[in-house]
Amino acid sequence: MCRNPPTTGGGHPYAGSPHLLLGAVVLVRTLNVWHDAYEFSRPAPLPPCPTRPGVPCAPADQR
Repeated sequence: MCRNPPTTGGGHPYAGSPHLLLGAVVLVRTLNVWHDAYEFSRPAPLPPCPTRPGVPCAPADQR
């Protein structure tokens, strides 16, 4: 027979809060750094072409 019954978490209810909070802060910071690097590595979008007929899409100096 088992002399020591299993414990049901007799610690403080907020015992893991600092670790969870720190983990959340680190996760948010990591996502921000990743997103900034992702945006920096992407080229700027091309300007839209004019919708009027007879107007070239590229500027005149690019042939």
